[in-house]
Amino acid sequence: MSYPKEAASMIRTGGSNVKLTVLSKGGCQAGDCPTIYKSDRGTFVIQGEALSSADLNIEMRSHEGAVEIPEQLILEVARQLVRS
Repeated sequence: MSYPKEAASMIRTGGSNVKLTVLSKGGCQAGDCPTIYKSDRGTFVIQGEALSSADLNIEMRSHEGAVEIPEQLILEVARQLVRS
């Protein structure tokens, strides 16, 4: 399920407001679902289940984080981007 481009929210990141547009919530209607957003800075923001570097056996810097999201969410957004 895709959401209208107008469904945007504002977050505080590094002292600057970032405008986010929901690309996909994978059909979930609750507020805490895995979500992919497109930012007004030409980046993507991913909301998902937080994982630690120990969980993944990888090295991460102190300011980095890793999240896990369903594969279907990525595939849905990829299809949207190809069509646009």
